[in-house]
Amino acid sequence: MALTDRAQLVVALAHRTAMLRAHGPVGTEHLLLAMTEVEDSVAAMVLAGLGVSLPTLRAEVERQLPDGGSRVDLGDAVGWVLHRAQARADGEWVGTEHLLTALGEVGGTAGEVLAILGATPDRVTAEAARLLSEYPHGRPEPGVEPIAEQLIGARRLVVPPGLPDYDAAITEARREQEAAADDRRFDLAARLRDTEQRLLTERRQLVQAWLAEVDPVLLVTELDRLYRQADHLRRP
Repeated sequence: MALTDRAQLVVALAHRTAMLRAHGPVGTEHLLLAMTEVEDSVAAMVLAGLGVSLPTLRAEVERQLPDGGSRVDLGDAVGWVLHRAQARADGEWVGTEHLLTALGEVGGTAGEVLAILGATPDRVTAEAARLLSEYPHGRPEPGVEPIAEQLIGARRLVVPPGLPDYDAAITEARREQEAAADDRRFDLAARLRDTEQRLLTERRQLVQAWLAEVDPVLLVTELDRLYRQADHLRRP
């Protein structure tokens, strides 16, 4: 099973927590607790998108943990989490978002806590899909999860919402304007000309507002990636 960098860190931190607290085998609650320590993971951003703060999640998990000594083992719960996460990843890298979804599906203490806080498997899956769909080329590198700045920057690199509608409306206004002029309906042609100018002004304002938010470094990085991809496709 290929885990992303942060998914590997979550598993390692879960092992450390179980060992330091003398809880015995690693449980699903240890995995969930470890997720609250990896604040730059996709799982953390998914939770934030669902309105679940990491301190709140951590406090709720801590409340469920025993003070120490041996505990009731959840059997192969963690193994089932990894198995479900791999199935969720569908052959790709298993990320923290897959682990988070799987924790909710397997149940146990971690699943109960997530359900209480509203982070059900369906909601986690939908929010993860929303975040990553706006990231233009998946993971930055194989096995590396995009961080918040990259996801936010990626959204800003996406064509501004509404821009295609403006382009279509401007084209239609020009077509109708030409038709009105051909029919010698000059008053209508003048009104359509005003409409075209208004749409052009609004479109320009929309683009200017979008450009003001774009991170130049992210823009250059994305252009560099596209150039390298194009060079690779051109090679025989």
